[in-house]
Amino acid sequence: MEMRKLGKTNLKVSAIGFGGARLNEHPDQAVATVHKALDHGVNFIDTARDYGHSEKYLGQALQGRRQELFLATKVAFNHADLVQESIETSLVQLEVDNVDLIYAHGCNNAEQYRILMREQGMLHKLERARSEGLAQFIGVSFDHFLPFDNNQTSMERMIALIESDAFDVIQIPMSLIRIERVEDQVLPLAAERDLGVVVNFPTA
Repeated sequence: MEMRKLGKTNLKVSAIGFGGARLNEHPDQAVATVHKALDHGVNFIDTARDYGHSEKYLGQALQGRRQELFLATKVAFNHADLVQESIETSLVQLEVDNVDLIYAHGCNNAEQYRILMREQGMLHKLERARSEGLAQFIGVSFDHFLPFDNNQTSMERMIALIESDAFDVIQIPMSLIRIERVEDQVLPLAAERDLGVVVNFPTA
């Protein structure tokens, strides 16, 4: 498995990660599926509170293997006032003391941007959780292709988040048919800022 440095985290992660969103579809195969990925060199595991029982299945699968991997989960914007509680619930489900990366999950519109970046907002609470050792790094994710569909305002928000230098990792939707503005604007800026980039929906 090819390994790549994840931006300013300076950690090496597998070029192909394991996304936990679909574990609910085949719960009887969830643990075996995760083990298969780990056995084939995948060390980047991504999940979220909003992915049903994904965190619980991963908690079962990762018993005795936590040190092998880079573990990321997310806090949804509907939990923005309860960031600490959301993270602590995730840790219980995952059966770990901390995660490597915690994302603000799905910053897809102006209101979510405001919630994230306002004084004492979601970013501030994520930073506090990091200072308390619940997570080592902070990221922000975008769930939809909206920022790239001729919506300059959304693109400007994404660029503003990168330029804030508040985040270690950004997760963006990108595929061979959805690459133009990402390739021209987001990726060069992220590289300049040494920001880790994770791709979701790579085959969409």
